[in-house]
Amino acid sequence: MLLWFNGLGASGVTAAPAPTVAWPPANYRLDELSLRITWDLAHGQPPQRVVLHGNGRGALDRRGQPTMFQMEPKAILEVVNGLYRLRFFDLPSLLPSLRSLFMHNDGSVGTQSMTMHDATTTTVCFLLPRFEKCVAYKDQPPRELEEWVARLRAEAESRVALK
Repeated sequence: MLLWFNGLGASGVTAAPAPTVAWPPANYRLDELSLRITWDLAHGQPPQRVVLHGNGRGALDRRGQPTMFQMEPKAILEVVNGLYRLRFFDLPSLLPSLRSLFMHNDGSVGTQSMTMHDATTTTVCFLLPRFEKCVAYKDQPPRELEEWVARLRAEAESRVALK
């Protein structure tokens, strides 16, 4: 709860509503879960994806050529647990772009996006039959999310390479 004070004591206290946070159900079946990472590339290139299903099936899709792989339930649980540890469900669905400040000739300050419009957009999704949470970003997500994405991609690529 956020409290506002008018500087004269507590007589001007108002409560701001608590933000709603969408977390997955407390209990669900692992085999109902899917994780999806999509990289929407620039210049009309097809997106790349890693999809991991709780039943152990996974796919690495590079330029429209999906390659299947398998993952054990214990390894999948560790991947999912990584999202909980980084508080993925608290993140907004669209992470804001980096901004920079500049000075106008009249002395006022302006802001501008530092993201190139054709930069790759990464979207991470946690999907259950009655719950979905996706987070999209172009640049500099929280370090923990970026590391989680890189680890899952590397794991998918190593499992595909073993085939």
